[in-house]
Amino acid sequence: MIDQIEKHLEMRKQIRERGIAHRSRILGFIFDQYPEQRKYVEYCLEELRDVAIILGSARGGTSAFKDTLAANSAIISMTGEHRLFFTLYGYNFPDHGGYLEKNPGTFYSEDHLGLILRNIIYDSNASENWYLSNREIELYGWEWAIRLYLQWPEFEFDSEKVVRIVADRYKKIPGYTQAEIDKFYVDLINAFRKEFYHKISPLYYDFSANILEEYKNDEKTVDFYNSRTIIEISPFVLTCPRKIKQIPARCPLLLLKASSDCYRIPLLRQLFKDRNIYFLHLTRNPLSSANGLIDGWFHPCFGQHDLSFCKDKFNLENTDPGIDRFMWKFDLLEEWQEHFSKPLEVLCIKQWMSSHLNIFRELEKINGNERYCRIPFEDFQKSLDSRAILYKKVCDYLNIEYDSFLRDRIEKPRIINATVKPKVQRWKEKRDLLLSLLKCDGVENLCGALGYETKNFENWL
Repeated sequence: MIDQIEKHLEMRKQIRERGIAHRSRILGFIFDQYPEQRKYVEYCLEELRDVAIILGSARGGTSAFKDTLAANSAIISMTGEHRLFFTLYGYNFPDHGGYLEKNPGTFYSEDHLGLILRNIIYDSNASENWYLSNREIELYGWEWAIRLYLQWPEFEFDSEKVVRIVADRYKKIPGYTQAEIDKFYVDLINAFRKEFYHKISPLYYDFSANILEEYKNDEKTVDFYNSRTIIEISPFVLTCPRKIKQIPARCPLLLLKASSDCYRIPLLRQLFKDRNIYFLHLTRNPLSSANGLIDGWFHPCFGQHDLSFCKDKFNLENTDPGIDRFMWKFDLLEEWQEHFSKPLEVLCIKQWMSSHLNIFRELEKINGNERYCRIPFEDFQKSLDSRAILYKKVCDYLNIEYDSFLRDRIEKPRIINATVKPKVQRWKEKRDLLLSLLKCDGVENLCGALGYETKNFENWL
């Protein structure tokens, strides 16, 4: 059994090291060909003072909340999560040596700390821009080349061919309506599948439900999760076009979000030890959160950990015929082995609890360069007016202007990483199943701590 675990970890190490080398090689090329990119990263590394970190639970609204806030012109942010860089450098399960998502350790070296921060800065941008020069179109192709390996690390891509495919299809876009952009992305992903690797499919990217419906049979066809090392969690980011980075008059605020950050707060504190950290603790009532988690477990995406290599060590048995629990969805909570075979709804409420309890534990003592505020996602959902009030408060908290770019996004927030089209009180579709969760040990107390009175559950959005 030990040999099997060691073999699995060694295989992962080789894939991660290959990914680091691949990314370093392409980034080096980009910095040589586009010195503006390198100068911008160096500027931010030197001048960055303010970092906002959104904390919450998986399926707790963090993606939608972050995507809207990121529209503010005073903010730079990654499309997707920075978690993949922690995975790439060995700071997530199972590479950190433990059997939990949580990693209470420190960075192995200052070099590792610097590399992760440098990668985060490079991938953090202002809003997308579809009006590119020929030089920027080529850079856009390299951005895809650098990202594809993180999404499909079991396959080695011909990077120059990726660039040609991207440039060729980009130049043929007739216009930039949402329908035309969606078609461009679908055609591009299918071109990658045809040219490189049969497992690539729009099904595993962040498309709308109507587009994914056409590809719903792809999962069984390509056996997506078989023998995979997961670096970026699906649904994968659709790399969007950007203008070449320019040094601004004032260094922007860096905005980060990853659901597993609740287990990585000590590392984040070390990563940004000389900066001001603004923690934004986003809450969502347990019935809506658990409902989203349940849907996610049945969705073809959101697989986070392959647990098959350690099933003998923990005597794990998959008792749910509808779900392969060895392909674990979302974060590994404390004592996950005990919950592995429990009813799915119980596992999901434990995942919700674990995230928020860990946030409370880690943030009991706020350091001198840190601030903390708690925000209910329900204020995002209620109405346009409540959403606007919410973001005005957040901007005041972050000491940035509530600008026109943010106002526009507030009026038309994008749907991000949704299993189905968002709907207020969608949890009531599973009402009988979910209400029993309010009686689980600790749920009522945690609800109270987060500002949700269980006696008022009928009003929860």
